[in-house]
Amino acid sequence: DVFVHATGLTEKVGENDLVSFEIAEDKRGKKAVEVRKI
Repeated sequence: DVFVHATGLTEKVGENDLVSFEIAEDKRGKKAVEVRKI
């Protein structure tokens, strides 16, 4: 599983939107960053 927070979004995304993202590690585990619609 990968956590995503609003600060990782590059644009507004909605339910069922297809997205691409990078995975980054932080002290709590993996998180999605640079999240954008494709």
